[in-house]
Amino acid sequence: KMIDAMASLIMRPETLAPCREDHIHLYNLLGDPTMVVGVPRGKVALRAPENASFGETIEIRGTLDRELRGTAAVTLEGKRGQIVRPLLPTEGLEGEALDRALATNWKRANDPVLARVEVEVRGRELAARLRVPAEGAPKGELLIKVFVEGETGCAIGAAKIRLRRSR
Repeated sequence: KMIDAMASLIMRPETLAPCREDHIHLYNLLGDPTMVVGVPRGKVALRAPENASFGETIEIRGTLDRELRGTAAVTLEGKRGQIVRPLLPTEGLEGEALDRALATNWKRANDPVLARVEVEVRGRELAARLRVPAEGAPKGELLIKVFVEGETGCAIGAAKIRLRRSR
């Protein structure tokens, strides 16, 4: 009520209601601006090959900056905004067929993860083997990411890798 009273000093009643609705949508989209967002404080220095071929299994090692007991999720994924899987054609589709193709394309466009493995971490070292997809992934630069979660904290790390066709 107090905010509406203050806003009414500079806004007409017909613009106040849409403004209030906009703020509700922003709150739902972005969350409570007073909420403290937790971020991983720990870091993982990754050692991974600079290059890999499609279908190859790569060895990834990491050293944490602190001891943790927990699980590490290691992923191979595209860069931000990069679509890593081919999209289905939608031209000429109608009805349910179009809906299915659009739903599939939405999943493909919004999931950058090409491969994932989880390994246990006990201490400061981790080792994982990750299989690069044999097909369907884009060649070029991708990312290896690791997120370690334990009872006493969490840690993150990343490394670049370049995918190339087998020779």
